[in-house]
Amino acid sequence: MARTSFAGPVYSEGRPVVTQDLTTGELVGQIPIVYPAARTAIEAEYRDNALQVGGPAVDVPRTVRYGPGGVSLTGIVSVDANGVITILKDATIVATTRLRAQRIGAAGVSIVVVWGERSIDGGLNWTPLPNVSSINLNVEDDTITFYDVIPARVVIGEKYRIRFARSSDGNNSGDLAPQVLPGGLAFLGVVPSAYLSIYRFV
Repeated sequence: MARTSFAGPVYSEGRPVVTQDLTTGELVGQIPIVYPAARTAIEAEYRDNALQVGGPAVDVPRTVRYGPGGVSLTGIVSVDANGVITILKDATIVATTRLRAQRIGAAGVSIVVVWGERSIDGGLNWTPLPNVSSINLNVEDDTITFYDVIPARVVIGEKYRIRFARSSDGNNSGDLAPQVLPGGLAFLGVVPSAYLSIYRFV
């Protein structure tokens, strides 16, 4: 193992906890450190296999949809057909989203902007989350898959949604599109335009 830049030892209550073997560079624990056991279990998976159009106008937000939705396994969340996620129980979760952005037949660069929003008043008002990102589709027939992983402590009554829009900094193209797998990969079905998985801590 290559030597790290760590310069130990580390002390806790006057006793060395970790030091470094200067020959191998390995960190050596001198007092057992116990970490709490934690693991996750799948709570829900949602996917949409339809084209989600980012237009026709630029700078107009759209809500990402995840198919018909439904209530999760242990009732922590529900997702409606419009893509709005409602928290039904207090919980600590990890949410993973995957979006497949695509454009066909336009010249120039398309910019698809993606961000999350949260509501605490039943969906009357929405506050953007600090996870805004952009996807640049640089050539005709370009496709990019975008991932985001969000750990969160959620509270009953909160609502969340993922939004996307075509930016006026680029051309007026860019959608969320599925992909049908042909031939020997057809058994995998369709690559979804949008996918949401939620894990709970157990």
